[in-house]
Amino acid sequence: MFEHHKKESPILSLTGMGGGVASYIFYSSSGGDPITRSVRFDGDNGYFSQTPSAGSTTTFTWSGWVKKSSITSNTTFFSAGSDGTNRSHFMFDGGSHQLRFFDLPTSTGVISSATYTDCSDWFHFVLAVDTNQGTPADRVKFYVNGTQITSFSSAAYPSQGANMQMTSAVEHRLGSGIAYGEYFKGYLADVHLVDGSQLDASSFAETVNSEWVPKSYSSPHGTAGFHLTFLDTTSDSTLGTDSSSSGNNFTVNNIKIDEFLFTNGYDGSLDGYMPAGVDRKVTDVNTMYDTSNRTYFYLVDQNSTSKIRISPTSTTVTTGSSVYDSWGNNNPTTTLNGGSITPNSSGTDSSVSGKNLATNTFTGLTIGQEYYISTQGGGSGNPHRVHYVTGATILNAPINSSDSVLDSPQDVANETGNNSGNYATLDPNDKGSQTNITLSNGNLQASNSASPQGRVNSTFDVSSGKWYFEAINLRNAAQFMEVGIIRTDQAQSYGIGFYQYGYSYISTGDKFNNNGTASYGNSYTGGDVIGVAFDLDAGTLIFYKNGVSQGTAYTGLSGTFTPAVGTYSSSQPLNWGVNFGQYPYKYTPPTNYLSLCSQNVS
Repeated sequence: MFEHHKKESPILSLTGMGGGVASYIFYSSSGGDPITRSVRFDGDNGYFSQTPSAGSTTTFTWSGWVKKSSITSNTTFFSAGSDGTNRSHFMFDGGSHQLRFFDLPTSTGVISSATYTDCSDWFHFVLAVDTNQGTPADRVKFYVNGTQITSFSSAAYPSQGANMQMTSAVEHRLGSGIAYGEYFKGYLADVHLVDGSQLDASSFAETVNSEWVPKSYSSPHGTAGFHLTFLDTTSDSTLGTDSSSSGNNFTVNNIKIDEFLFTNGYDGSLDGYMPAGVDRKVTDVNTMYDTSNRTYFYLVDQNSTSKIRISPTSTTVTTGSSVYDSWGNNNPTTTLNGGSITPNSSGTDSSVSGKNLATNTFTGLTIGQEYYISTQGGGSGNPHRVHYVTGATILNAPINSSDSVLDSPQDVANETGNNSGNYATLDPNDKGSQTNITLSNGNLQASNSASPQGRVNSTFDVSSGKWYFEAINLRNAAQFMEVGIIRTDQAQSYGIGFYQYGYSYISTGDKFNNNGTASYGNSYTGGDVIGVAFDLDAGTLIFYKNGVSQGTAYTGLSGTFTPAVGTYSSSQPLNWGVNFGQYPYKYTPPTNYLSLCSQNVS
């Protein structure tokens, strides 16, 4: 749990990205741009790749800041090679959690004795290689947070003068191995490869106020070298921009600036049957109010599993829709509230040539009341694409994620928006013992199949201050879901509210503490965003549903607490997404409440 990062440093005034002035806290005497962002890898198929011209092949240094997400699998953060018998990896061994470097076909293999299971903080790793050194142990060196590693469980050093795959004219990858996947799970920031020099860790970081912190490296990176800052978020591809003079830009593979996470329960399984040109990634709900829209859609079905929740702004609401796999006058019928409300009139919208939509209009609705759109009871028997809704506000607005995050090894205080620094995530080392919770999306999503009740805690504990985070219900329904905070001295066997000092808001709308429920607020379901505001100076806890306060749930809180999400049922699964501030919040936090970031904690 988070109990460190107590840093002090002068505040410098710099030009901010928005054109105004932003204040940054630097923890380095060497200047340079602050490290404000990192890239998230989820162990699936995301990686960076490029093939440089041949460099030294015998001498190089890799430096990077690494934050782990996985404690179970082999994960490679840097590799180079052409196939399974010609490759180099710098990686974590999954079963042992040791730091490992190997190169084939030279049979080089160096594995640290130390293990690395902490997923709460950033590590600075340096791999320094010079096969020309006379002493074998000097040919491969590891540095972790500024300290050279000298204890190894296994060490087979390369022969003198051996050529390595790294800095050769072969594919180099970040976030993936060569030939066998072994995709990285975690975050990378400020990555350097210096070709032609074997450097120690002090070239890239230094000790300030007893903390190992980044500093600027401005020397040449060499022919095969590079420096990736991940700061250019213009597009997915610009994340791979090489900031060094070497010009070795990387191709970005399956890493997204704007990544669809959830909208209305549709899982994308029918995308392959859709007409060309439609895209289920509704990144801006305003596109759903445009009657000329034929690109974006919400899918609704006959079971109301996938539905659109609306609040009328007029007594008349109209939908424009089509059967999921075609255009035309197929007259699909949308309904409200599971078929209990049917259209008062239907027609055809042919305003976009070749892309006709059926229209269904409902009258006599109550302004401000919640309804949901599906095809249940509509008689057509197929899922339908709804491309627009008029006369209502869509409540289940799309929830998007990003592989570019503010989580970074350097504390940076911005005048606007959330700060940069080490952010809380869910902790794979602090999960309920009775549940099979799986963490994904950089430990910002927790899910499981139906199994015993349980929870997962965050990586931060706090005992004072005002704190805010959001949890997004990613299930189509919400039975037995709970979100809240729990004191760190409570057992890790069941959910949150089972315990004397566990406090949660459950999907029925009740609050839950000490294994007892009490009436509290509104119920919530799929796509709802629950804000959690806890003031440990005043001892209060308030929950929000989609930005609306449900009132003060608890008072008199004292002690050290951590955020948590979970389920209180042995028969229902959970699926939560969390945001501790590494992304813009969906709703504005209450005044003076802070994100769970090292910059704010310190």
